[in-house]
Amino acid sequence: MGRDKFKQGLEDLNYLVETKDEDKAIIPFVITAGKFAGQQVKVGFQVPVDFEMTCPGGPHVSPRLIPINTGGPDHSTRAAESPQFGPEWEYLSRPFNQWAHKRTVKRYMEYVADLLNTL
Repeated sequence: MGRDKFKQGLEDLNYLVETKDEDKAIIPFVITAGKFAGQQVKVGFQVPVDFEMTCPGGPHVSPRLIPINTGGPDHSTRAAESPQFGPEWEYLSRPFNQWAHKRTVKRYMEYVADLLNTL
């Protein structure tokens, strides 16, 4: 199952992983730079069944860091509701377009870290 492969990749990077449903993984994450530096959040991932062939979509974050605004002009102002994870979460719809070049959890998490550090 894709979620279990993704979970193992997160654990290999020393993340403590909580699983939910058949396709979700949640980790505690500390933002290291930007206006939210030092803040601990939960980051959730909806993992495709065919992971590693397909990477997860954008991350879900709790607590919400930016206001819900699906029409924001850039990634630092654009967020959507997250019905998959619940009302205290927001979804950052930011697909990882470089997945085909190197399909690893480490590379995906570098992308997620950069995304959160630049909100």
